[in-house]
Amino acid sequence: MKKAFLSIIAILCIAFAAVLFYYNNISIPKLKKTIANETVETFENNSVYKPVAFITSEEGIEKNTIFTDEIVRDGVNFIKVPEQYVLGDFITDEAQLIGKTCTEALRKGEPIHVDRIKETGKSYGGMERLREYTVHNTVGNLLTEGCYIDVLVSYQDGTYDVVVAKEAVIAIVNGNTNSDEETNNTIKYNSMQALIVISVDEQQYSALEKAKQLGRLEVRLYHDDNQPSSKVTFKEEVIQ
Repeated sequence: MKKAFLSIIAILCIAFAAVLFYYNNISIPKLKKTIANETVETFENNSVYKPVAFITSEEGIEKNTIFTDEIVRDGVNFIKVPEQYVLGDFITDEAQLIGKTCTEALRKGEPIHVDRIKETGKSYGGMERLREYTVHNTVGNLLTEGCYIDVLVSYQDGTYDVVVAKEAVIAIVNGNTNSDEETNNTIKYNSMQALIVISVDEQQYSALEKAKQLGRLEVRLYHDDNQPSSKVTFKEEVIQ
């Protein structure tokens, strides 16, 4: 009698374990998956999607780059995002980008906010200010007001870094020369040194001030403003 009772208890334990296994490993996971799928489906059916421009280029987009058809095609992707998650005024159409200029560097994966682009050649960022800098070359006297330049720092070992990329020359104050040649309302200076005025933000100002202590500032010119911006390579160092 005792042996039969123990057998019944064992059978009941096995049956209970089997039921528990079924619910924990089959029934409940299946139910969770069904509920999750139904939730997602309901969410998708009730959501309004909005295309948002994201940077997809591995190198990102440098400041003052003009969004040409090629750059938008190769470096930007429009991803549909549920409207309730689009918290801000982001670029949603190619027409908003083409021909505009990037006001600050954008990295891969970043959405493009309307505040980070501007009409090409018409305005400056809110934190930009004019500042003069002495540069130690004039690119064969081709340095003129209105042209786009990279500001470099050249080190004594022959290497260099790009400190500021693709900024327009606002003015050339002087060229330390006795004769100035005026042509087509621009002034070219016959000198290996010039005092130029450019617009810089707080980060650029800090970088240029530190770069001046590490080497000498030089410039290189863009052929035109449609060329993509160079990559800034200067890393601010702690100067002891």
